[in-house]
Amino acid sequence: MGGAGLGWWRSAGIEYVAFGINTVLLLGWGVLASRAAGSTWGRALRIGCADAILGVAVALVSTLLK
Repeated sequence: MGGAGLGWWRSAGIEYVAFGINTVLLLGWGVLASRAAGSTWGRALRIGCADAILGVAVALVSTLLK
């Protein structure tokens, strides 16, 4: 969003890019945290996916309540 504000790219539709990046970050941080806690790769990926799904659910509920 900062890049759009600086004129590096169009601001139309940038919220979708930010939403996608945030979802990938949730997945990545969930996997990293789970691996650091000693989980196997399979379990870590499931936990990361669950984190990403919860993030999407929070954004959806927030949108519906506004």
